[in-house]
Amino acid sequence: MIILNYKEEFLDGMTKLYNENKYLDPDFRPLSPYEFYIKFISLPYIKSEFIFIVKEENKVIGYTIADFDKLVERKFKKRILIIDSLVTERERLFEVGNILIKKIEEKAKQINAKEIQVHFIDSNDEQENKFYLENGFSLNRKWYYMETNAKRFDELDLPNNYEWIYIKDHEILRKWVKCYNEAFKEHYGMRPLRIKELKMYYKEEGFDPTGYFGIYDKEKEIVIGECSCEIDPSFNEYRKIKRGIIWTIGVIKEYRGKGFGEKLLQKAFNWFYDKGMEIIAIHVEEDNKVAYSLYSKYGFKIKRHRLFYSKSVF
Repeated sequence: MIILNYKEEFLDGMTKLYNENKYLDPDFRPLSPYEFYIKFISLPYIKSEFIFIVKEENKVIGYTIADFDKLVERKFKKRILIIDSLVTERERLFEVGNILIKKIEEKAKQINAKEIQVHFIDSNDEQENKFYLENGFSLNRKWYYMETNAKRFDELDLPNNYEWIYIKDHEILRKWVKCYNEAFKEHYGMRPLRIKELKMYYKEEGFDPTGYFGIYDKEKEIVIGECSCEIDPSFNEYRKIKRGIIWTIGVIKEYRGKGFGEKLLQKAFNWFYDKGMEIIAIHVEEDNKVAYSLYSKYGFKIKRHRLFYSKSVF
């Protein structure tokens, strides 16, 4: 076995490995090399020095994609190395995966990171959870994955001096991103968003700018609440369902408790319903009681969990 940093020539092998070994994940669908690149490698905080490839007899048998993001460091006031994806041949997870974890730990020490995190592990994947626990990771957070049936609400009126906006031009996009970062600045597991990163999403099959909307305070000229919605046609075709997912609903602190979050949720319902979806999904952190209560009010039920693990670096 040899361990190498990422080069474009490895993309096909990494994609093939992903497609052959991540199929048990409930959110999996096969990716093309281009889709894999957009989803995992093209993001502005990803660098090849944090991507490790394990090859054996000229075949990719494992990889890990990690990142060190200065915006995350600023938010959490410590340097964190985040494992975005770690995939091996399933029967060799502990053999090959242990090698990859050691490389990540070496890299974390090189950059003086205080912690390694891994996000959104499927709670039902006993093998993967056991792997991280045996490598010294501890369960840090639990997120609920929730679903409900699509439905439509009456016309959504906003109070005077407020209006709906969509990310159709750079100025509104900039204000939308600012609202997102302000709304989630104290929220664990939500990394700060860059305009450049959001623009990369435009290249994804499921991206529709009308699904990225917000509430605009016309007097103060700021976006005070945002919502991002996505429909992945290829996922729905692969799973034989009609599902849309709400990725985020956020309201900046001084505007909370005034019903804006509920308006955003209703707007998302209508957007999915008009697109012909039958199921609406959302994630919420276990400790976020306010959001959980709101989603439960609208019929969302817990279907499964996503787990966040962390490990201190000494």
